[in-house]
Amino acid sequence: MLEIAKGRIWTGQEAKNLGLVDELGGYDTALKLAKKAAGVPESDDVKIVVYPRPKTFYQSVIEAPGPDNSDKEAVGQTLCADSTSGAAGGASARCGWNQGQE
Repeated sequence: MLEIAKGRIWTGQEAKNLGLVDELGGYDTALKLAKKAAGVPESDDVKIVVYPRPKTFYQSVIEAPGPDNSDKEAVGQTLCADSTSGAAGGASARCGWNQGQE
């Protein structure tokens, strides 16, 4: 494959003709092929789970790489502070931290 690809840009049809992709299509085609490969009837509904789970805006800000993240906890508390008391109590829930985790 590396001999064919060589970092070039191919149209979808060219890539298929060269064996670089199995099929052409979008999301629906990919889902149909995944169901077939897994032995799931095409008519069955499936639950799509995205991994890793998308981060909230606040998580993205806090976890952003930078020269110095030593104050990231303070920034997180400031961004998610309780508007009535000025405290960070309950910030995890408001900012989406720990959401969806079992």
